[in-house]
Amino acid sequence: MRATIWAAAAALAAGAAQAETCAVTYPEFEADVPHIDLDACPPALAGEDRFCRAVTGEDVLHVFAFSYDGDFCLLAMATLEAGEFRVTFE
Repeated sequence: MRATIWAAAAALAAGAAQAETCAVTYPEFEADVPHIDLDACPPALAGEDRFCRAVTGEDVLHVFAFSYDGDFCLLAMATLEAGEFRVTFE
């Protein structure tokens, strides 16, 4: 499943239109990908209809946006380079 998630994310990041059906749902992502729940989406992915999760990788942060509606479909993905994000702990 992890390969499917990354393939769908890569297609979204490359500008492919979202398919009629869900390529990846949040329950699938949550079960298979270690991630961080974000309080808010970064500006490039922000919207009232979505929530975001992040995955760390070396000097980058991959952010996945999922829909609040229906099957919680993956809507978009962005990769932030070092210097484009800040991590804080409470």
